Amino acid sequence: MSDARASLARLAAMNEESGHSELDSQQQRCLALGGALSLTLLMIVFFSAVSYILRSSAPTIPVACETPECAAAKAYVEGLLGDPKLRCVDFYNYVCGQMIANHVSASAAALERLHNRLMTDKEKTPDKLGGHVAARVYSGCQAFLDMSEASVATMQDAARTIKSDTLRGASTFAQIVKVIVSVSLQRGLHTVLKVGLVRYTEGSPISLRLSPGRSIQRKFVKDSPKDLAQHMKAAFAWAPEANTTEAVNLVLAVHKDVEEAFTTSDGAGDDHEKNGPLHSFVRDMLPVATTEVWVSAVTASNPDFFVASAGTPCFATALSGVRDAFGQLTRVGVRSAASYLAANLEAEVAIFEYARQNLSSDAVAKRRFCLDVTRRSMASAWDLLAARILKTSGRDGEVKHMFGALRHVFGNGEQGALFTWLDPKVRTSAMKRLEEVAVTVIGSEEESKLSAINYADFTPAMTETRDFVDGYLSTLRQTQKMQTVVPPARWQVVYADMELIGTVIHDPRLRAIVVPPILMTEPYFYNNALPMHFDYGTVGALIAVRMAQIVGRQGDPPAANASNAFNRSAQCIRELRRHLDPAAASKSVQEDTLLAWMQASTLGSQVLFFARFCLLSCGGMQRRHTDDSHVPPRDRCLLPLHNTPQFAEAFECAGNKRFVAGECQL
Repeated sequence: MSDARASLARLAAMNEESGHSELDSQQQRCLALGGALSLTLLMIVFFSAVSYILRSSAPTIPVACETPECAAAKAYVEGLLGDPKLRCVDFYNYVCGQMIANHVSASAAALERLHNRLMTDKEKTPDKLGGHVAARVYSGCQAFLDMSEASVATMQDAARTIKSDTLRGASTFAQIVKVIVSVSLQRGLHTVLKVGLVRYTEGSPISLRLSPGRSIQRKFVKDSPKDLAQHMKAAFAWAPEANTTEAVNLVLAVHKDVEEAFTTSDGAGDDHEKNGPLHSFVRDMLPVATTEVWVSAVTASNPDFFVASAGTPCFATALSGVRDAFGQLTRVGVRSAASYLAANLEAEVAIFEYARQNLSSDAVAKRRFCLDVTRRSMASAWDLLAARILKTSGRDGEVKHMFGALRHVFGNGEQGALFTWLDPKVRTSAMKRLEEVAVTVIGSEEESKLSAINYADFTPAMTETRDFVDGYLSTLRQTQKMQTVVPPARWQVVYADMELIGTVIHDPRLRAIVVPPILMTEPYFYNNALPMHFDYGTVGALIAVRMAQIVGRQGDPPAANASNAFNRSAQCIRELRRHLDPAAASKSVQEDTLLAWMQASTLGSQVLFFARFCLLSCGGMQRRHTDDSHVPPRDRCLLPLHNTPQFAEAFECAGNKRFVAGECQL
């Protein structure tokens, strides 16, 4: 196990922000190398780490499937698998092919449980957490998507409610700022910028939070640009101002540049939250709008509760794309910018007509869409509701055990043979950062923190199906009202930002690795009912990814020996990727995101583990705003496995002439 311990030394040098005063600049530059090492390298390290944990724990943990629960879990995985001939030459398709072809998601069972509960809770007695509200919104959404045709008057009324006509008529950029800030703070609807109030810790001042909104294309879910014009004309049939050929062409011309601004900023390295006075973020946000314009817009949105100033504390995340998008809007002029932003805002309403036209015959797609609508309307309350419905409370024991075991092995890396140029004191200091982090499983026990959430006296009016859109907008407004009177705490902001089917995230201000409730359900997690390798292969792997990213950071160029070591490893990974998929050689991938996962304790366990490991890549999990999103699913699955000897051993691939074995050093 010396190799496993040595491997963990490498994890100790990897990824997020430094900041310990005892590290001199040279040592920090060496640690910065960790941020540049690929996700693949981290994955390989994690295989070694978990091997150490599982083997040391083997005497107390049954490996054989001796229970009905284990047999069912094994049968589930085996039922997904394809042609055995693919195991050594295309393991990704071997595991994921049938799921992708049949549009099956590993989260389908959890989505069905959420659907069934919400569809039967429409008349539920009002409660503080808002179960009755979620049920009304979700069932109303389902009914709306089943309508044979939309009500033009309903959609037009909704557009007037969100002030899109005021935005379209703006004649100055100051007027544009006023509207987009107002609808963001008052109604929870956003164009290219999200603005919110927060109070991150008890007793701290009320602050502003700025983060990216979405382009029109991203609001229309998944369609390529070539389909956007067609879908816009159909979805905006109720909006004469937005539905003419001239209007659509104008919006699409501007959209192309705005979407490019967001796309090029993805993964630009500014996704870590920054804080400072408001003027430091908005003074160059929109060149033709002064800081005073932004301050006035914020104050005018909620004058009875919050008065802003240039020095108002502000937290900002990933604003480079927002600045670039506003730069493009400035270049096209105020009229074109206003038309684009009005259409972007109206897309918050038009998306329902788009979904009605395109998703009504797909039950699973309808569930995903309506659950996501419900999630957005309920903000931080949603994940707590989901945890209650999915009955995940009390499942954090094994997760915390896995986290503790991984943290222990990470710490044992100090005596490893890797990163020998790092002073032991540097490695020890890096490990301290991991010791300061806890793991949090979202569950009903969090309801004790809900002083700011109270839906007991609110029920959205949806007496008829055509009232759904208005009911949804009123729910959004009620949520925003609560968050204005009592701004959300840090944990509420984190929960509200999580995707419907999200991954594990690390939040440095909470000093926590957060696990969403849907990952605490089968087939991702089995809560002590199965051998340990089942859960280490999925939830454990995702936790270890975030642990690896806590220790180091990207930053200044590293010392020469560190840089050379990285370059050798990165080149090796590129070669392995090219041999596995020649077509991938021409495609860029962010190498500092490829990760470290695990092996199981016996040969029979390895086969299931490796399959469950790749299940994370083909199960439809959304990874927006995480490093994982910059690595293709196929690479996440194949690269670490083909560089792991245990994989070749488990599937007897060594004698297969088509098997590509990697030998990239950590």
